[in-house]
Amino acid sequence: MRARLTDQDGLVIVGECGSAEDALQLAHDLAPNVVVLDIGLPDRSGLDIVTELKATVPQARILIFSGHTETQYGVRCLKLGADGFLSKASPSHLLVEAVRKVASGGKYLSPTLAEALAASVGDKKMAAPHEQLSSRELDVFLRIARGQSLTAISHELGLSVKTVGTYRARVLEKTSSHSNADLTRLALTYNMLQ
Repeated sequence: MRARLTDQDGLVIVGECGSAEDALQLAHDLAPNVVVLDIGLPDRSGLDIVTELKATVPQARILIFSGHTETQYGVRCLKLGADGFLSKASPSHLLVEAVRKVASGGKYLSPTLAEALAASVGDKKMAAPHEQLSSRELDVFLRIARGQSLTAISHELGLSVKTVGTYRARVLEKTSSHSNADLTRLALTYNMLQ
């Protein structure tokens, strides 16, 4: 990411870090115009700190730059307060475009994200079943859909197996699913396993 942004006119990288706690501290100390934030951080989800960043550094614009696709997390990120979402699979020139867009006060939406956002504010009957999941429920849902066991998920997320089982039960109920296979089918239907 640094390489993509370094030689761009008008863009200056003022800091870089690898954890949520460091991101919060650095943003507070440096007060950047734009924070480019990944969802997959080792200590906490980037989703968890979007609202904290907005409260701590209200002038900062937030661009989520993630390995996840727009259909997985894009709308959720915008609803939490992010100013744009870009998949890491996107062509490199789009990162510069996205940073410039949010820096100028706009929202960066790919065509896929714009369509998902429009669907989320339209008829609730047409909204995707996973849109009603909390961030943690969505995380558990995607891990189950990828075939991970509850034990593996509990180790990765630092939760008890019982807690992960509770999240699974909520996901099944909210998505009107009956099994892990149903969850995998749902994720495939909405192209969420990329």
